[in-house]
Amino acid sequence: MIMGLIYIIKMLFIGGIMEFKIVVKALILDKNALLLVKRSKDDEYNPNELTVPGGFLDFGEKLNVAVKREVKEETNLEVEVQKINTAWSFIGKEKDVQIIGISFLCKLLTKEIKLNEELLSYKWININNYKDLNLPKWLIKEIEQIKVI
Repeated sequence: MIMGLIYIIKMLFIGGIMEFKIVVKALILDKNALLLVKRSKDDEYNPNELTVPGGFLDFGEKLNVAVKREVKEETNLEVEVQKINTAWSFIGKEKDVQIIGISFLCKLLTKEIKLNEELLSYKWININNYKDLNLPKWLIKEIEQIKVI
């Protein structure tokens, strides 16, 4: 007990708190079209940037459940999670958190999109015609890894 308390005190006052966060991303496909969303200007990681729906895994939550929840919260869509597309990680801006991400290919089940307040807009792009769209490098890598469902 005392050793655990000493460790916590050291982490808080000497080394800082370092943690892992797990992010899930949904690559939602409707035939050859991929759904992209534009984050708000206040987004912590991708302000005003085109991205795909996704967010943090809640403690105890299964990955596929987190994907479906994030998609529903952000777009009001329902999806079927098919398989993992990519996995990646990076250190957060404050250097106190490592983000571990997993993107999933998802099949679109419903079509009526209603964006939440975190998102500004959306658009569908053709996964065979994306190179002239000025997309972030990480998103290009994601698209290049897609094997059509």
